[in-house]
Amino acid sequence: MKDCDCCERAFIVQGAQTRCPDCRSILSGVSSGWRRARQYKLWLRDEGRCYLCQESVSFSAMEIGHIHPRSKGGSNSKENLKTACHRCNQFKRANEPTKAVIEKIKAAIEVDSKADAALQRLLAHKGSTPKKHR
Repeated sequence: MKDCDCCERAFIVQGAQTRCPDCRSILSGVSSGWRRARQYKLWLRDEGRCYLCQESVSFSAMEIGHIHPRSKGGSNSKENLKTACHRCNQFKRANEPTKAVIEKIKAAIEVDSKADAALQRLLAHKGSTPKKHR
């Protein structure tokens, strides 16, 4: 047994491996392997959840969110980085994640989900295939 160099989880060593099978599969074919490994560690640390809306985020869709924005003096230290979904990260932009900002994000998500539900009802009522115009 050995601890993975990327995610620090224990795994059974086969040969001279330094990474667990999960990290090896994620890093295979990636030119910026160590950068991707750091992102993977961050995603694991945050349990694959957006730090603003608490929704589950897949590793491939995650974005890195800065708690204290770099444009306002924030650093790239692991204490200042969090897993974020695209919607929350774009909505927050260079603002501090204050209670007001988080409430606005949650309200925007609610509006989006209501619009999605209305669209689904409309498609179900009209039939799921749109008509072609001639």
